[in-house]
Parts: sequence; C-alpha cells; structure tokens
Amino acid sequence: MLQTKKYFFFDFDGTLTIGSTACVPPSARKALDLLRANGHSVAVATGRMEADIARFLPDLGIRNAVTDGGYGIVIDGNIVQMKTLDPALCHKALEELSAKHIPWGFTCANEKVRYTNSVEFLLKINDYYAKSILDPDLDFHAFSTFHKLYIACTEEDQGQIEALSYLPWVRFNERCIFIEATEKQKGILTMLSMLHAPQEDVVVFGDGTNDISMFLPEWTCIALGNAHPALKQHADYVTTPSYQDGVFNACRHFGWI
Repeated sequence: MLQTKKYFFFDFDGTLTIGSTACVPPSARKALDLLRANGHSVAVATGRMEADIARFLPDLGIRNAVTDGGYGIVIDGNIVQMKTLDPALCHKALEELSAKHIPWGFTCANEKVRYTNSVEFLLKINDYYAKSILDPDLDFHAFSTFHKLYIACTEEDQGQIEALSYLPWVRFNERCIFIEATEKQKGILTMLSMLHAPQEDVVVFGDGTNDISMFLPEWTCIALGNAHPALKQHADYVTTPSYQDGVFNACRHFGWI
C-alpha cells in the first residue's frame, strides 16, 4: 500500500541508542532501513554538536541532521546552518559563575574540545564528554563564539545561578549542566523549509526533557518507554524502552514498516 511520505526525526542518546552508550540496537537499525525502503525521510535531531554526532551517522545511513539542540542543520552530509549562543549573555554568565566561584568550561568551536581555567571543574565533572584543556590564565572575554557552556554544580546548588533564567540549559548528569540550545523544533522547521517539505507530515521520537520543544501538537510525537515523565505527558504514543525495541515497535504499531 502506498504511504504518505513522513519526515522522521529521532533524538540520538536514549532514543536510537541504549542510554548514552552510542549503541544502536539491531531492531532500531532495521526500522531505519525499512522506513527508507518505504520512501520515508529519516533524520536525527540531537543536542550533540555536529562534530560529535557526525561520526555516528554514516554507519546508520543518515545524511540529514538537526544538531546542537536546533542550532545546526546538516543536509545530505553538508553543514548548511551553524548558529551559536549569544556571546554577550555567555560573558555575563561566566562573569557570574566566576564571582560565585562556581567552576565552568566552554566550547568555542564545532569540535569536541572544551576550555576551563579550573582544576576543580575537571575534578567535579569527572567525565569524558570532550577533551578538556586547562589554562589557569584563560580569559573568556577574549572569545566571541560559544557553542556550549558547562557548569559544574549539583541540582541542589543550581538555584543560585541567575544565568539559568536567561540562557537555555539541560542537566547532563548529577554533576554538570550544559548551557546549549533547546530549540530542536526550530531546526526541524528550518530543515523542512530547505527541503521544501510539508510541515504536517512529521514524526518525532525522543526520551529527554530537551525533546519537549519538538513535541508539537501538529506532529506525531512518540516517547520511548525510558523517557522522562515530563516528555511522556506531551507524547501521542509511548512505546517500549529503546533497549526493548522501542523504535521498531512504534514504527510497526503505526504501520510505517
């Protein structure tokens, strides 16, 4: 039976993958292949930087992506848009964090590198998200481009940070907050416009609170079984967890594969 072409946008971590392992289960790979075989468009919509997600996409046969939380757009393997955070607001935030002795770091280019002036930052975040460069004399005022800021703080301490009231952010884990775009829906709409595609034939899959922005009422919105409860409230359908064939089961449920 001939199907109406749908435009699928999948979050990556915890949606296509099992947690943050970057491991895409065979059932999800099969679903992507079948969707394409049935004439549908398949893309990723992720908070990861383009430089980070790019290494995973060829293996999945994916050439279109909304990256950087909606600020980056990749079409047919080429970067066609790359916006960054407001530098004035980033400077303001880093000044506040420095004054309050809250450790911070930042990424200033589309690369998996972050800069910090604090050993305490490295000790507190204790992760391998990006290569960290420590420079005790680092002056953030000398930078005019910011892709992400990183704040080493617990949920208990984040209430004292005024910057969280005027900059977009997500909690990465119990030790660190990421200042990053949370506008996946805007990236999707921009890509659809570039592709001259209808805005109503969109299906989005997600699991985190940073996916709420793309769970629009006019789109078909599917939450994984392992999704945050807040996201499930916005979903049209809740499938099984990503580690229990969630993507495949939802696509089969709706008859897309």
